[in-house]
Amino acid sequence: MKILFFVLFIFLVVSCSSNKEQKTLTKKAELYYGHGTDYLIAKKYSKALEFLLKASELEPKNSKVINNLGMAYYFKNQHSTAIELLKKSIKLDPKNSDAKNNLASIYFDLKQYDKAKELYLQVKNDLIYEHQYRTYYNLALIAERKGNYQRMITLLENSAKEREDYCPAYLKLGKFYLNQQRYSQAIKNFRTGSGGVCYKHPNATYFLGLSWEKISETQKAINKYMEVI
Repeated sequence: MKILFFVLFIFLVVSCSSNKEQKTLTKKAELYYGHGTDYLIAKKYSKALEFLLKASELEPKNSKVINNLGMAYYFKNQHSTAIELLKKSIKLDPKNSDAKNNLASIYFDLKQYDKAKELYLQVKNDLIYEHQYRTYYNLALIAERKGNYQRMITLLENSAKEREDYCPAYLKLGKFYLNQQRYSQAIKNFRTGSGGVCYKHPNATYFLGLSWEKISETQKAINKYMEVI
């Protein structure tokens, strides 16, 4: 009985020590992950890769870490490595819609539209995902590449409904209507896409001026061109 108690006591001590070490490692991994993510956002990809590799060494089964590591490799033009890491991230956490979105975007850039669409549709079915406006926008780009313009319009409108200040959706709609010489609809979208938080992006303002010019509203066009200048 004494021996059993002694063995049990030693086991509990070792277990507590192990938990403490694990917490320390997790905290270090979180710091590396945070620094790596900040560098990734700042487009300092070499530094991002350095810190995210350290984080992944400490937490090789952390889906979020592997996702960002994959994107760091992607921006260093290591596409095959990025794809494998993003696949691993999704395997570790099938609910990681950020990783699915990233992988889909890489497939889109590689012109593998069917693979991209399949992943975007999976993301669209994630009812708690906060960035569905991007999903709709990306699906609209695929529809455009395939010549399905009515579908593209619907998806862009859905994107704008998901987030009313998502500037690229209005710009894309406006440019489509401008090319179709549907000037009133073009003007409506360029107006929305150049106001509010979108004002700091001058593209929509320029195209609004161009739309006014097309219908001989010269002074309105000049005013918008002056805003851009």
